[in-house]
Amino acid sequence: DKDKDKDKDKDKDKDKDKKDGQYELVNDKNRKKRAARYLKDLEDIVIEYPDDIEAKALVVHRIWYNARAGWPIGSYVAAESLLKEIFAVNPMHPSHHYRIHLWDRRKPELAVESAGMCGLSAPTIAHMWHMPGHIFSRLNRYDDAVYYQEASARTDHRHMITDHVIPDQIHNYAHNNEWLTRNYAFLGRATDALNQAMNLVELPRHPTFNSFADGKRGSAVYGQKRVLQVLREFQMYNQLEQVVDRGCFDNLDAEQKVAAYRVRGSFAAINGDAEGESEFVKLLEKLKEETEASSEESKSKVESLKCQLEDKKKPEDSCDDEAEPKEKIDKKALGKEYKDEKKKSEKLTKRIEAIENALTAIDGYRLVSKEDYASAVETLGKAKDEDESWIAELKFLGGDKEGGLSDLRKQVDKRKNESIPLARLAWCEFQNDDLKSAETTFEKLKNVAVGADRSVEVFARLDSLSKALDVESDWVVEVSTPQGDTHFRPPLDSLGPVIWEAPLAPKWSVKDAQSKIVSSESFEGENYLVIFYLGHGCLHCAEQLQAFGPRVDDFEEAGIRMIAISSDGQSDLSKSVKNYEGDLPIRLASDSSLETFKSFRAHDDFEGQPLHGTFLIDKEGRVRWQDISYEPFMDHEFLLQESKRLLKF
Repeated sequence: DKDKDKDKDKDKDKDKDKKDGQYELVNDKNRKKRAARYLKDLEDIVIEYPDDIEAKALVVHRIWYNARAGWPIGSYVAAESLLKEIFAVNPMHPSHHYRIHLWDRRKPELAVESAGMCGLSAPTIAHMWHMPGHIFSRLNRYDDAVYYQEASARTDHRHMITDHVIPDQIHNYAHNNEWLTRNYAFLGRATDALNQAMNLVELPRHPTFNSFADGKRGSAVYGQKRVLQVLREFQMYNQLEQVVDRGCFDNLDAEQKVAAYRVRGSFAAINGDAEGESEFVKLLEKLKEETEASSEESKSKVESLKCQLEDKKKPEDSCDDEAEPKEKIDKKALGKEYKDEKKKSEKLTKRIEAIENALTAIDGYRLVSKEDYASAVETLGKAKDEDESWIAELKFLGGDKEGGLSDLRKQVDKRKNESIPLARLAWCEFQNDDLKSAETTFEKLKNVAVGADRSVEVFARLDSLSKALDVESDWVVEVSTPQGDTHFRPPLDSLGPVIWEAPLAPKWSVKDAQSKIVSSESFEGENYLVIFYLGHGCLHCAEQLQAFGPRVDDFEEAGIRMIAISSDGQSDLSKSVKNYEGDLPIRLASDSSLETFKSFRAHDDFEGQPLHGTFLIDKEGRVRWQDISYEPFMDHEFLLQESKRLLKF
C-alpha cells in the first residue's frame, strides 16, 4: 500500500508540469527541479535493472550534466564507482567521454585512463578524439594533447571531404582547431601553429556558421586571433607579408582591425620601417577618433534611455518637464533597448582602450629597435597582451639582469612545459655566463619542445648554447606518434588530413531548356556557381532566382559563371522563365530524376525530398563553398565577396 501511495505521489508530481493537458516546456524556473527528478527516474531504472550498463551510463551523464542546470555534482566518487562498473563489463564503452568531463576541472589525472580509451571507443567521431585534449592540456602534457586534437581535426576533415560538409557546420570544430594551434605554440611548433591558424581564417565563411559578425565564434574569429598570437609570440616578422597576402587581415570588423593594425604597426616599428609604422599609427588614430564619436553618441543615448526607464511620473510625462506629452512607454521594449545600447557603449569603451594599448605597443617596439630596452620595458608593460617572458628578457637586456631572470623563472613556473619562456630563460642564463643553470633549463626545454621550429629566432639562437654544452646541433625531438600511458594510438595520417581541403565536386550531366546537354565538363577549367532549386512552384526559389539574376554580370566579371538546376521536368523550365520579371539571365537545366541533387547531397534521403543548394566550384572542380537547406540562400552580395576571397587562394 505504501508503494501505491508513492506511485500516486509521483504521478501528482508529474501532473504539476502539465498545462492544459500538455507538458510545459523546460524553462529557467522549473529546470532545476526537472533535472533532479530526471536523475531520480534514471536511478530508479538502475535500481530495477542493476545489470544494465547503459542505464548506469545515463545516470553518470546526468550527474555531470545537471551541474549546468544549477544542480552541483553531489558525489564525484559515486559517479566514478558507476563508471568502474560500466568498464568492468565493457572496457570500450564510450562513457569514457563522461569520465573526462567529470574529472576535467577537479582531478584530471584520474581520467588519463579514459583519455587513452575515448577516441578508440568511437573512432569515427571527431569529438571523442578531441576530449582527451582536455585532460592532457590540463596536465600540461601538450605533446599528448596535440596528438588527440590532431586526431580530432583529421577525423573531422575526412568526414567533411567525404560527405561534403562545410567545416563550421560541425559542433566544436573551430574550438578544437584553435586549441590545437595554441598547443602547437606551447611545443614551439611555430610554423605548424601559423599554418593551422591561417587555415582557420581561409576556411569557407557562412553568415550562419562562420563570419566576423558580432557574437560569432567560428573559425574566422578564432583563426585571426591565433594568427596574431603566433606572429607576436614567436616574433615571426618575416612571415607577416605572407599572412597579409593570404588574406588573413581582409574583411575584419573594428575590433579585429585594432588587433591587426597593432601587430603590423609593431612589426614595422621594430624593423625600422618608419613609413609602415606611420601608416598603421594613422589608421589607429583615425579609428580612435571615429570610435570616440560613436562612444559619445552611445553614452548620450544610454543616459536618455535610463532617464525614461527611471521616470516615475505619469506615462504622459517625460524627463523634460517642458516636453510635449508622450504616448505610454513600452517599458519592456525600452528596457531591452537600454540593455543593448549599454552593451554597445561598453564595447566602444573597450575598443578605445584597445586602440590606446595598440599605440602604446607600437611605441614600445620602436624603443626596442633603438635598443632602449629599459624604456621599452616600461612602455610595453602599459600595453596589455604582450608576451611577459619577452618583457622579462628586455628587462635583462636593459641592465636589470637579476630582475629579468627572476621574472623569467616566474614565467616558467606559471607557464609549465611551455617552450618559449624556457627558451628565453636558457638564453639569458647563458648570456649571464651561468652555464650550469642554462644547461638545466636547456634540458627541460629539450623534453617539452617536441617538434619545435628551430628556424624562429627564439630557438635558432640557442645553437651557440648547444655548442657550449657539446650537444647535437639538431637538439629538437622529432614529432612522432607518442605512445599513450597504456593504449595504442593509430598513426595520425591514417585518420585524415590535418588541414582542410575543398572536396572534388561530383560529375554531373543534365539538359537545359533547349534540350542541350550541360554538364560539369561544360565548365571545365572555369569557376562556376550552381543553384539547385525546387521548380517553378516554389515561391522561395523564384525569389532566389529574382535575387541572383541581376548579379550574373557581377559574378561573371569576377570570373564565375552561373547555372540553376531545377527539380522540374524539362518541359516545365519555361514556367520558371515566365515567372521571372524580365529576361532571365541564368541558364536553367532540369534534373527531374534528382540524381544530380543527390550527388551534391542537396537531398533529404529520409523524407525523399530535394533540398535547396548553392555551390561555388572552382577551376579544379572543387567545392569551395556551399549552402544546403530547406530554404534557399539569398545573400548574393555576401556570396559574391566570399567567392572573390576564396578564389584568391
